[in-house]
Amino acid sequence: MRERRGERRQKVLKGGQVKLTDWVFVNCIVRDISTGGARLEFEGPVYLPSEFQLHVASADITVPVTPTWQRRREAGVRFVGAGSDAASALGMRADT
Repeated sequence: MRERRGERRQKVLKGGQVKLTDWVFVNCIVRDISTGGARLEFEGPVYLPSEFQLHVASADITVPVTPTWQRRREAGVRFVGAGSDAASALGMRADT
């Protein structure tokens, strides 16, 4: 299978929350990250809007993201705007 990503991914296992509105949050697990985005896993199917915020409590960070793909209980997201430095805040090593 051909790798379509232009950036290397680093496996992580961090609890997160997708903030859909000021009052609606969906729990997720951040499975891996790259400098440009992350792969999220959910407990079940979830509808993701075209832009939302991802909060990772262990890193004390909330970043704006957009979904790039979604299949069943997983979704790939791209960090946007102020979220562009999210990979380092989430613990991605510079040597990967």
